[in-house]
Amino acid sequence: MIHSVLRKKDKTGKDIDVEFKFGVVDIRRVLDLKDSDDDPTIMSERLATGLWCRMGFNGI
Repeated sequence: MIHSVLRKKDKTGKDIDVEFKFGVVDIRRVLDLKDSDDDPTIMSERLATGLWCRMGFNGI
């Protein structure tokens, strides 16, 4: 489970914190992997590294 807080401005311009959580099930649904814990989709290392880099992560 990933838990994060995003700071944004409300309609009046005041800063507010918005919490959000997501997990493996959410990632599978959004990416439309059509797999499960029992039968995961296998990605190549190159594809996985490219996806992580596009999301802004480094150090893989």
